Amino acid sequence: MGADKEILYNIVKRNVDNLTRNIPILGMFSDTISNYVIKYIDPYVSGFMEGEELDVDQLSEFTKYEVNHKIDEFKNYYKTQKGE
Repeated sequence: MGADKEILYNIVKRNVDNLTRNIPILGMFSDTISNYVIKYIDPYVSGFMEGEELDVDQLSEFTKYEVNHKIDEFKNYYKTQKGE
């Protein structure tokens, strides 16, 4: 695994640990949750690797698009369910 990928995955693990630390039942599964997230995002991360380096600019643009797209889908679904 490249150094950039390792750095990114360490950030993921640290953030999951921080999020689950104060919730005892989730804290026990911190490693499992981290591994699941990493397995889920790995194909996307690999797609933005240029050799051993992560193209952070392209990855962040893709992420912004995906997040906005999911938010728009949720808003439309919510409005539909609400009857608007």
